[in-house]
Amino acid sequence: MAMLPPLLESFINDLLVEAHLESMPDDVKEAYTIKVAEAIEKRLGLESLKVLQKKDIQEMNQRMTDGKLADSEAMFAFFQEKISDFDAFLARILLEFRKDFVQSAQQARNIQKTSS
Repeated sequence: MAMLPPLLESFINDLLVEAHLESMPDDVKEAYTIKVAEAIEKRLGLESLKVLQKKDIQEMNQRMTDGKLADSEAMFAFFQEKISDFDAFLARILLEFRKDFVQSAQQARNIQKTSS
């Protein structure tokens, strides 16, 4: 599995349990975990653009171009350095993501039940 920060890996594992998706085969679960991590990182990146200063956005773009933000850990470290009260910022994003994810999983289960 791709290297995820322990916090993110733990969050995703808990999320899969809450969404009743923990019983997937290991290979499917691993691929799905990577996709969920990518979705979280994308949301984090988009939300970060709203609060980063212009010079920090330029630095982030340059680091991405140089391959210095190629993994989750490097990206999280950058945001921790640049966003004041990053822990609260991240908590808000993860809570919103959790709500949306669990809600979508519930809707999918409901659709599956009605089409059976």
